[in-house]
Amino acid sequence: MKYIKAFLNRHSMLKKAVLRPYLYAWHVYAVVTTTNKFRKYNRKYFSGYNKEWIENNYVRLPGMNIWFLLEQNHRNIGDLAIGVADKEIFRKLFPDANLHFVYEHLYDKYKKYFRKIIKNDDIIVLIGGGSIGNYQSHEYLREDIISRFRENTVISMPQTMCFSDDKAGRRELRKAIRSYSSNRKLYLMAREKYTYNEMKKFFPDTKVALSPDAVMSLERVEPQGERSGIVLCLRSDMEKKLTKEQVEHIQNISQHLTDNIKYTDMTAVNEFISLEEREKVVAQKIDEFKKAKLVVTDRLHCMIFCAISGTPCIAFSNYNTKIIGCYEWISNLEYIQFCDSVEKYENLAKRLFYLGNNQYDASYTKRYFEDIREYVSQRS
Repeated sequence: MKYIKAFLNRHSMLKKAVLRPYLYAWHVYAVVTTTNKFRKYNRKYFSGYNKEWIENNYVRLPGMNIWFLLEQNHRNIGDLAIGVADKEIFRKLFPDANLHFVYEHLYDKYKKYFRKIIKNDDIIVLIGGGSIGNYQSHEYLREDIISRFRENTVISMPQTMCFSDDKAGRRELRKAIRSYSSNRKLYLMAREKYTYNEMKKFFPDTKVALSPDAVMSLERVEPQGERSGIVLCLRSDMEKKLTKEQVEHIQNISQHLTDNIKYTDMTAVNEFISLEEREKVVAQKIDEFKKAKLVVTDRLHCMIFCAISGTPCIAFSNYNTKIIGCYEWISNLEYIQFCDSVEKYENLAKRLFYLGNNQYDASYTKRYFEDIREYVSQRS
């Protein structure tokens, strides 16, 4: 397929006639397939969450009310960890506030109810991650909330933004600009400098702040135990950048250091992870990494899990800038190293494999999240 694409790219007329219609058809197929998959998933796991359940469990209370409207319940442990971190952050910032956590699907299904119960002086929090852009399905709900609750203070937790540089990406970016600019109380947080600069450029009338990923605010070093072996946590999806040959090179070098090689990913066993279960799921994954002498990854939150648990880690890049961008926050940690070439892996692995346990201090993140409290107080 790649040779066909290369040939067509050199012949623009053929490209217009063959490649573009093919890619469009594939995109439509992917969208329809994904939509059907989500519908089946939602029918399976949300059938018990009817309107009566919603009205009984989501009640506005006296005092400050903070609504987390895009909470995730899927198997991506990185997203679950962001939810755990957001909860800890807001518990510390607003200890007397009423926190309401709403699954993304439930907000989507019961929009009318939430629009009725949420008042103008309530605060709305949108989960961080890498979901601003035209690659993720979450963006349309984000824009819906920002524009419909334009009288509310809306806090968008640290994000990576990625709109593709093509017709579809530019169209979706224009929609985001219209939506974001409609809310004068929107507070956008970028977790790396590239996204920060892009947000400042495209949303000039919106408050934009540079901040670490929310998960970096956690400390999970203790308890410490004995470590052994190497854990490889590498992508196999569309975000991967490492080739098959490069992965094999990493494996071969690792086997020279130890015959105890384990493979893992950032996916939970169960399809549906409840709000009550997510802390346990995140803790289990962190504990898995804490047992290793070295973790090798191209997944952002695997790198962050290693940082907050004092685990030596070598991180490779993925298809966008989020790993190298977020690595800047923790580049002072000797036990976390970003590797921009597989040829450098051997020397790094030999050094980090023998480091042992390390300490992590999250106090550097405090001032960035305390700015949220100041922003809210200015608009209350």
